Amino acid sequence: MESGSLRLGLMAVVAVSGSVVFIANELHKRLLSDFMKKIEFELAGNSYIYIIETIYDFLMFFLRVFKVLDG
Repeated sequence: MESGSLRLGLMAVVAVSGSVVFIANELHKRLLSDFMKKIEFELAGNSYIYIIETIYDFLMFFLRVFKVLDG
């Protein structure tokens, strides 16, 4: 009986932590998308594309370092 409740508890922990990771990933994507839209709107001139790409590359590197994104 104790083994069954241990398995059930482990399954619950995996399910909850998986859900939290999924929600956090979606939230990061949404915040990044909103941030990029604001930057694109506020910046003007010939170099704004370079600035956007640099910021995007930095944020993607940061998210990969902290294992938020896979790949």
